[in-house]
Formats: sequence, C-alpha cells, structure tokens
Amino acid sequence: MLYCYRPYWGQRGCFRAVVVASYGPTCRCFDFRCVNQKKDLHQMAAPTIFSNPLEKWIFHKTKESVFLVDFVPKKDADGKIEEILNRLETVPEDKRQKLTFEDRCCTGFVVDDKSQELKILCSAHCLDHLFTSENPISAQEIGDLYDINIICDHYECSFRKDKTPDKIRYYSRANIVQIDCDKDLILLNVSKKNVLAYGKNGRACRHSHPALVPSKRHLEPMEKVLMVSWPPFRPRTVASGKVSHCDREYADTSKTNLVGYTMTLVEVNIQSEPGGSGAPLLDADANFTGVLHGGADGCSWFISLPDICQALTSWGILTQ
Repeated sequence: MLYCYRPYWGQRGCFRAVVVASYGPTCRCFDFRCVNQKKDLHQMAAPTIFSNPLEKWIFHKTKESVFLVDFVPKKDADGKIEEILNRLETVPEDKRQKLTFEDRCCTGFVVDDKSQELKILCSAHCLDHLFTSENPISAQEIGDLYDINIICDHYECSFRKDKTPDKIRYYSRANIVQIDCDKDLILLNVSKKNVLAYGKNGRACRHSHPALVPSKRHLEPMEKVLMVSWPPFRPRTVASGKVSHCDREYADTSKTNLVGYTMTLVEVNIQSEPGGSGAPLLDADANFTGVLHGGADGCSWFISLPDICQALTSWGILTQ
C-alpha cells in the first residue's frame, strides 16, 4: 500500500501528517515536545509523486491562449530587407544576408477575443534588425515584407497525434495591426474563422482561444510566477520561478542598446529559449503580468505590466 505524507502544523503546536492511502485519508500526530515519541521523521516513506496543483491549474487554464508566431519573408522582399539592414547598420555586415530570407519565430498570446477576431500580443524584437527607436517601422511596412503565420495549441496537438508519414503542417494567416518599437511589442489580428483546425478540409478551429487579462496583483520580489512559451516545434514549454527584481532598467540587463528600448523589465529566475520571446508571464490567478523580452544565464527579463497596459490602451484593447 502506498502512503503520501502531507505535513502541516496542528492547532496544539504539534506536527501532523495526513496519510493518504487507498482506503481514504487518516490523520497521525507527531508531537516533537514528547520525549516518548519514538517515530523518527527521517524514517518516513518518501513521497510518491510531485504535486504542484496551482502551477498545473495555471498552465491548463492558459495553454489554449498561446500561439506560435512565424514571420516569413515574402519572396520579393529580400532586396527591401537588405536595404533597411544596410541603412540601420545595427547588424554586423556578415550576418545581414541571412536575415533577408530567414524566418523569425516568437510566442504570442490572445489579449482580446470579444469580436469575430482574435488579437494576439507578441514581441517585436524578432524583427528588431529592421528598426530602432529613432527609425521606427510601421505595421504596414512589416506586412509588406513578411507573411505572418500562426498555429494554435489545438491544431498542434492534433498534428502530433496523427502518425501519418510526411504530413504537412498548415499555418493560419494573421495580420499585423500595431507595433511599439520602443517597448518591444507587436499586436496581430486573425479572424476566428481563419484559425485552422487540423485536417485537409480547412475547417476553422471549433475550440475557444480565451483572452488573457492583465494581472490585478502588485508584483513583488520572491513572488512565484509561471511562463508558458512556444519555441519552434516545442509547444507547451512551461517554467516557473520567482521574481528577483520588479523594475530593471534596460541598461541593467545589457551593455548595449542599439535599438533604443525604453521599457522597464521584470527580472525572474526562469530560463527561457530562443523563440519563446513574447510568452506571457502569469500570476497565481492565471493573468499576465509581463511579456518575455529575453534572457541569459538562467535568468529572464519580461516587459513590465505598466508598459504593456499603456500600449494596449493606446491600441484600444484596454479601457482606462
């Protein structure tokens, strides 16, 4: 018979452990003040499972809201992209050619689902070779240079369950409607009927993609948070950690700032991956409190909630 010990302090100052067995829960009391207590806690059976119920609840509540976003250069856009790269000179010359034809991936999540369209927020810095704060690029210009493809969690799950050889992953097409080059944010929209379900008939996904809402909590150091990201071909990449600092300046995190970013950053001891940028940082209520900007050495930095809310308000997603 397997037992799971769940320790807590009893009302009389004694240490208790609920022993969960196959026939139901019972209670045993271990009083550390009693010299006759013969049971040594070090002799307890090891727990049989790990349990993180809150983290698991947050993940399951938010996974349907997270999308893979892929910016694909249009066939005739390589010359225009190269022209911008040469003009800005923020990328070393030997790396510019690759950026003219390379896909740029990031993570996005739904911030508005009220109408017949979904609004998806993601990071802009996967395209920051095309702009600086002094030389911003417009949403229309990006739309002229890139096709924006997305995949929802439901499609990806069905795709992976299908064991047909040589199957093809089909993407839904989104449009860019807003960009904030200073704060590293992009807003996309996609018609709900154009979010594809897996299959050959091009049906719309019948599942919901609920909007995440801004956190109402006051973020503090040592507060536990969770991130759900989607690096390329690695959906549902989940990590939890603790906030180490709530308002880093960009200069605190990088010796260079060629783009001229001005956002405040939240520092969290969570490891992040390339392509995860744009992922939501989630509080205990499963509401977003940051957007992943980048990371290094097991630490990640997230665009702060005030910067996000300011952008979403100016774009008409949030009301003051």
